[in-house]
Amino acid sequence: MPLNRAELREWLTNGLNPDPTNKANLKHLEKVQGFEVSPFGLVEPRLPSYVGTAIAPAFLEEQLIKHSGGVELEGGFTNYLEIADLGEGVVYLFDGTDAVLRQPDATDVMYADPGIATGCEHLGQVYMSGPLDVVSDMLDSIDVEITHSLDGSYIYYSCIGYDDLTLLFDSPTGASDDYVKLFERNELGWVQLKEVGEILQIVPLGADVIAYGTEAIYKVRAGATPFVQKLFDLGLANRGSVVDAGGKHIFLCENGALYELSEGGKKLGYENVFESLLSDVFILCFDPNTGNTFISSDSYAYLLSTSGLSRIATPISSIVVEGGVSKRTSPDSLSLSDLVQIADLDIGDRDIKTLRAAKISYIPKANPSLSFTVKARDKRESAYTSFTVSDIRDNGYQQIGTSGVDFDLTLNCSNIEYIANIELDIETNEALYTGDLT
Repeated sequence: MPLNRAELREWLTNGLNPDPTNKANLKHLEKVQGFEVSPFGLVEPRLPSYVGTAIAPAFLEEQLIKHSGGVELEGGFTNYLEIADLGEGVVYLFDGTDAVLRQPDATDVMYADPGIATGCEHLGQVYMSGPLDVVSDMLDSIDVEITHSLDGSYIYYSCIGYDDLTLLFDSPTGASDDYVKLFERNELGWVQLKEVGEILQIVPLGADVIAYGTEAIYKVRAGATPFVQKLFDLGLANRGSVVDAGGKHIFLCENGALYELSEGGKKLGYENVFESLLSDVFILCFDPNTGNTFISSDSYAYLLSTSGLSRIATPISSIVVEGGVSKRTSPDSLSLSDLVQIADLDIGDRDIKTLRAAKISYIPKANPSLSFTVKARDKRESAYTSFTVSDIRDNGYQQIGTSGVDFDLTLNCSNIEYIANIELDIETNEALYTGDLT
C-alpha cells in the first residue's frame, strides 16, 4: 500500500479556525495554546515587558496610560480606563462611572458619577456619552429645552479648545453666560444615534469618531450639522472590547465575532471561540511594535497576530510604548498547558488508512518534552477512540500505527520554543490513492 506524506505546516501558520462552518482539512487548528501564530509556524508569544507594583493584582486593578504628560501607572480601578488628552499634561480620565481631571502640579479633581460612560479627545474636541447628567444640568440652568432627555444614545461634542468642559464640570458663578455664548455660536452640540442602544465606547478613526453601542455602531463627525452613518447592526461585546490597532479598529461584538474597521468593515470571525465566553469582560490591547492584538479577560487570554489567533497564558489589561519599548500590565498568568490540536483530518481520503508515523520539526528549550495523543474513527458520525500517548523522540520522529478514516491529533508540549512543521506518514488504499505511483 502506498505511503502518503502529509505536511501540516499551513495548519500551524493559520492558527485557530475563524469560521465555525469550516469542515475537515481546511488547514486550521482546533486548539493552539501557549504559542503565537507566525508565517514560519508556532513561536513563543512576544509579550510586552511587565510593569506593575501589586502582588497578584486583579485584572483591571493596574493600568498604564499614556498622554501628553508622559506614561503613568494607574492603580485601584476596577473598570477599563479611557482618557481625553487636552495637551500639556491636562487629561480627563473616564472609568465608565466617574471622571477625573488631572493637571500638572495639581491635585486630581474627582467628579463622582457625572453621567459620562465614555469619552475621548479628537482633533481639538472632546466627545462624551452616557446619561450626560452634567450636560443636562447645564442646559437646565440656561433654560435650553431639548425634545428628549439626554441619555446613553447621545454623543456630546465640546467646542474646539475645550472651553466648555470646565463650565460643565465645575459650573462656577457666571458660567452659564459663558456657556450660552458658546452654545449660541454653535461651537458645541450633541447628536442622537437612535438605533445605537447605549453607547459603550467612542474611539477616533481618521477624521471621525466611531461610536460603539450595545445594538449598533456608527461613524460620527462633529459640526453645525453633524455627520452620522450607521456601520454595523451589531453591538460591542462590552466597554473596552475595541482597540485602535495602528490606524484601524479591531473589536469584539456581542455575537462573539471579531471585526476590523478601517476604510470599510471586515469580519475576522472566531465566534466559535468567543461566543461561549462573553459572560467575561474582554479588553483588547494592541502592541504597535509587533502588530499583535491581545484579547483578555480575568479568565482567558488570546493573541491575534497578523497570521492568526491562539490562546496564551498571559491576560493583558493595558499596553503603552515608552522609549520605543512596549510595556504591559497583567495579573498572574493563567494555568494553561501548551498544546496543538488538529481535528477531523482525513487528507481528502474517506477510506480507512493507517497513520504510521509523525515527524515534528521544532526547536527545544531546556528540559523539553513532546508527546502525541492520537484519536481515530471509522466514519464521521462515530465517536473517536483514543490511543496510547506516545512520547516523541529527540529527533522529532515517532512511530504510531493507528487506523481510521478521520484522525484527531494533539501535540502536548513543554519548553518548546518553535514548531515549524508536522509531517505525517499515512498508508492509504492503493485503489483510492491519487499520488504519483511511478
